[in-house]
Formats: sequence, structure tokens, C-alpha cells
Amino acid sequence: MSFCFPSSENRIPHIIGEGFRSQTNGMTNETMIMRISTTLFLLTVLFSAAAFAGSLLSDGEPYYEFERGEVLVKFGGKLSSWDIISLCDEISTVPVEHSEQLDFYRVRLEPKASESRAVEFFRAREGVEWANFNYIAHACYTPNDSYYPLQWHLPRMNLPQAWDLTRGSSAVVVAVCDMGYQFNHADWAGVNIVSPHDFIQNDDNPEVAVYDSHGEHVAGTIFAATNNNLGIAGIAPLCTLMPIRVLNDSGNGNMSQIASGISWAASHGAQVLNLSLAIRVTDYPPQDPGPPLSTAITAAANANVVICAATGNDYQLYVAYPAAYAPCIAVGATGYDDAIAPYSNRGTAIDVVAPGGNLDQDLNHDSYEDGILSTVRDATGDIYAFWQGTSMAAPHVSGLAALMLSYGFPSSQVRTALQQTAVDLGTSGWDDTYGYGRVNAYAALRWLNDAEPSRPALPQSLRLGAPYPNPFNSVVVIPLELAAPARVELTVYNLLGEHVATLLPNASLAAGRHTYSWNGGGAATGLYIVTLKCAGQTQTQKLLFLR
Repeated sequence: MSFCFPSSENRIPHIIGEGFRSQTNGMTNETMIMRISTTLFLLTVLFSAAAFAGSLLSDGEPYYEFERGEVLVKFGGKLSSWDIISLCDEISTVPVEHSEQLDFYRVRLEPKASESRAVEFFRAREGVEWANFNYIAHACYTPNDSYYPLQWHLPRMNLPQAWDLTRGSSAVVVAVCDMGYQFNHADWAGVNIVSPHDFIQNDDNPEVAVYDSHGEHVAGTIFAATNNNLGIAGIAPLCTLMPIRVLNDSGNGNMSQIASGISWAASHGAQVLNLSLAIRVTDYPPQDPGPPLSTAITAAANANVVICAATGNDYQLYVAYPAAYAPCIAVGATGYDDAIAPYSNRGTAIDVVAPGGNLDQDLNHDSYEDGILSTVRDATGDIYAFWQGTSMAAPHVSGLAALMLSYGFPSSQVRTALQQTAVDLGTSGWDDTYGYGRVNAYAALRWLNDAEPSRPALPQSLRLGAPYPNPFNSVVVIPLELAAPARVELTVYNLLGEHVATLLPNASLAAGRHTYSWNGGGAATGLYIVTLKCAGQTQTQKLLFLR
């Protein structure tokens, strides 16, 4: 995974994204030849069996760019270390790294060996839970160069009013999975830090000396010191940062590193997770890259972590992974005028938008391009730079989520509050360009105050609840609630926007709570969108079906 960007500034580099071992023991040459021939025959049979099991690779796999010369494998608990080594020896592979977080192995292949055939081989073996390509993702951003009057993006989402209610709490931990960090930046003085880790160097020090670190800019948007007469303001400066390095100095990270980082965040007490990274989308619906990324996202969601992820900077009609996963709040990017940014991905999986910047404009006439201003470092030392991207939009939502948790929100209500209080943009109601609209910090915090103490607040007419279980492998239950009798339509679509199932065909319902179910049946594994329409309003929820 890497960060992706529409380039517009030339100061900053473009960053998007052994054979047989034998023992003679006195054997004759003829015996050795027979044994080697037998071994070669067995290996040929094994590889033929793997090749024959072509159906073990889904259509289009591998879906994305991946690390060459290795695959990822999770072995079942019944296999001993000797069993694992023996299984790897069958196709001359070597387990070289074990993920303590998710209990899978990175397995190195022979030079020029086929990663596809290795994945097929392991998927066909008894005792293997899953095998996959080690996909590469990229952080999403575009840089420029270098104080609160210039941070147009904070008043745009009504943060000054929100800060009158809370500026955060040190008890709320926000994990940022990104490039490395410079903790001694002058505008990071006093930032609370807990459980740092580096999955690039595999140690507990994610600090780097690289200039223009994407992670420094993203985390600065949330945590830069505020009211210190220096530099910029952070969105949730009193919260605690969990800095996790999962992208190298070029902004690239693979599934092993990123999934391990997500798992680390969930297991070390993070309540909010920022993922300003994405697997690039071209002109086709993106495919779920599968485990370990899907496993890590699901586990984090089950641990009640609020996950905010960038939709990607490909300007495609589809949201990139991991943002497309059902538990993630998928964040698109807008400019100074609330128009969708020219690079921002859209699609049925989008939830909300937030300021991400547009370096091709200066609509406020402050003599700077309308990018997002945050902390970085270059050869001159500590600076502040205007960058653009959905990478810059995501931490606006992560920071707001941290304020909401600090203010007393349960994590289960954060997504609903963000959706119901967003400033509606584009066509009325939810749409596939802006989702529910641009986040509104003050209104989101007030949502809890305006709710009845005994239960979550309802919109004026209806609420589409969170489906369960999600992900699901057979039947999913979809709850909804009406404040008054109304005609309601409940429909399931795929990522192409194609109709998959009608659960409620524009029928009259009484006021109160209702539940409907959908049996995935013959549907393909992947992401689906359930859409509720009523009296001109549209609400959506994501469904992840796993066969």
C-alpha cells in the first residue's frame, strides 16, 4: 500500500508508491539419482495438483501489485513447527517471518518461482487456514510547501465551536498507521504518545529522519499543539497518539506490515484508527485483497475501534481498500468550496467527505494554494506544508471521532452521528460522490446532547441500523426504525451500483423498529451496499459477504 497523489509541486519527490539439500551418507550415485528423480517426480505431482486447482485463485487474482518472491500463509493450530517446515520444504519455500499479532508467516520462494502457484499450493493443503499474495498499498497525498488563519479547513468543519465543548482527552488513543514520525518537531511539544511500533524495522521506535514524512503531516493534523503561539492547531491535541510505522520512507507498505500495524493498534488499546493509505484503483471494481488485511480490519472492528480510512486518490468511481471494508468509515476529500476534490475516489462505499484540499485553487485569496496545512520537516528544519489528498481528509474525521469519544460518545454511535449531522452536498441525501456529506464537528458533538438520554437520537423520519453479523457468510440481519408510518424501500446493490436484491419493495411500514434479512446465497464474496429510501431520504450501510 502506498500513498497516492496528483502531483503539483516539484520540490518534493513523487511518492505514491536454495535448491535441494542432500546427504550422501555413503549412497551410490545410482541411489542418489533415484532419490532425486523420485523427489523431482513428487514435486512435479505436487505442483501439477496445485496448478490443477486453478479454481483456488479467484478470477483476476492477484488483484493488485504485490511483493515478489514471497507469499503470506496462516497455518492451522494443529500443525507443529516441524509440520510447517516440512510443508514449506515440499515446494522449496522458507518461512522467514512470523506475525505475532495475527499468527501468520511470510514465506520466501525460490528465485523466479511463481507466487500464484505457491498461493494455490498452500490453499490446497490440509491444515492451512489461508494463503495470499503480500499486496502493497500506498499512502494517499500530494505535497506543496509552507498558521491558524491559513487553516481554512478547520473552520470549514466548525471546529472552533466544537473546541468550546472539548479539545480531547488523554484517555482517548488514536493510532496512526503511516510513514515514520519526527516527535521532536517544535509544534509536537507535549503530545501524549503511547505504544509506538515500527513494522518496517520491527522495533518500538517509529521515528525517522526522512524529510516530508507523510506520517508527520497526517498525525500533525490531529495532534499539533494548540494555543501555544506557534504554527498550527491540531484537531484533537489533548488526545493520545499511538504512532505505528507501516509504510517505508518511500511511502510503500505491504499487507504483512499494514495488517500487523492494525492488529497492534487494536490489541494495544487504540479507540480510533487512521488509515491514510490505499490500494490503488484503476478502471474496474476493486477486489477484496483478503487476509491478512481483512482479518485485521474485522478484528479491530470487533474490538470497537473506530476506523477512518481514505477512499484513495485515483478519481475513480470506486472506493479503494481498506476504506471499502464494511467496518471502515470511508472518507473522501473536498476543497475550499466544498466541491469534491478532483482526485478523490467516489462510489457506493463512501460514507462522508472532509477537507482534503485542492492545490490548483486559491479561492480564499490568501496567496497560498488551498491545501491542508500541517507539520513536516525539510532540510531547513521544522516547517509547515500545504498538501492535498484523501490522506489529508481522513485525519480530519479521525480527529473528530477522537473528540466525540472524549465527549462521551460510545464508539458504536460515532458513525451514525457523523452521517446524520454531515452537511448535505450534491444531490439530496446520500450520494456516491459525497456520501452523507461533509463532516460537521460542532453538530456531531451536539448530536449526543440532543439525543434522549435513554437511547440514540433518531432522524426526523427513519434510521437504518448497523447490520449484523457483519461480515457474514450466510444471512445478515438489517434493522431499521421509523419515527412515523411511511413507505420504505430497502435494496441491496453491488459495488458497480447494480441491483442485487430487493428486501422491501416500496412498502408501507408502521412506526417502530423492524428487521429484515438477506441470504447471500449465490452471491460472490465481496462488499455490498444496503440502501434505505424513504420520503426523499437515502441511508446506506456496508455489508461484507464471505463465502
